[in-house]
Amino acid sequence: MDAPITFAVGCWGVVIGSWIVTAFSVKRTRAQQPLRPRLLYLVLTAVAAFLLIGSVRIIHWNRAILPDTVPTGILGDFLVLIGLFIALWARVTLGGDWSPRVTLKEDHELRVIRRKFASPRVHGAIKA
Repeated sequence: MDAPITFAVGCWGVVIGSWIVTAFSVKRTRAQQPLRPRLLYLVLTAVAAFLLIGSVRIIHWNRAILPDTVPTGILGDFLVLIGLFIALWARVTLGGDWSPRVTLKEDHELRVIRRKFASPRVHGAIKA
């Protein structure tokens, strides 16, 4: 495996491992997003993914924009590292109030991270 790819896979492994470990320390859910809107969101996401997969032949998403050089590999690694750092920071900051769905937790606390990013967890994952 190429060094930048190995680095990115290692970073993702650390993030996924930390999410799994910290998932056991979340607060109990008092109210959560109803099933119907959640399913609608998931179906729309699946349709968008399906349409993007079909667009590979039309738009050539698999074609490189930048040449495969050491500086671009380092830049890519840096962007992955920064994006995953933001995602981890958001997860730690949210602490026990974190949830993959829209929920209201017991003893819910308002956090101030939204002043810096609209959705830091998503923002970090998108950067990576």
